[in-house]
Amino acid sequence: MHILKFFGSRFVRTAAPAVILVMALAFSAYADRSAQLIPLYFPDGSEVVSVNGEPADALVVRFSDTQKERISWAVMTQYLNPGEEYDIWLEGTNDGTDWFSWWVGRAKANPLGKTTATGSVTLGIPVGPAVGSIENPGATISMVIRDAGGAVAQTAFFPGS
Repeated sequence: MHILKFFGSRFVRTAAPAVILVMALAFSAYADRSAQLIPLYFPDGSEVVSVNGEPADALVVRFSDTQKERISWAVMTQYLNPGEEYDIWLEGTNDGTDWFSWWVGRAKANPLGKTTATGSVTLGIPVGPAVGSIENPGATISMVIRDAGGAVAQTAFFPGS
């Protein structure tokens, strides 16, 4: 019972970005894909780093040349307000001439101000509020974590692939 509890909660939440990367590489052998693991930054440009010196990371796995082109994402961060909910957005440009901003998920910071969240979006099909459209799986993207008032809390920038 204790082993199931361990694997069902803490282990899964803390390993989510690595799990998504492994799943993406293992289960999509026939699809073109690329993965980017990028550090998160505060609005002042400083990197989000734990007291042990480990960076907080965001992950994007891009799937192209598949029946449903998509972008899977994961974020594992800290220094958020404990108990507060944060919206996660993908913002960027498909080709440098247009702009999109898609809400892709929400995560609640735990009592230590940490959060882990994962999700996936199919190109052209937003899962929530959206401006513009993600049409290119290789688009230049920023993952933006916003507080309830819409202020940017943290950001990760993913160059186009």
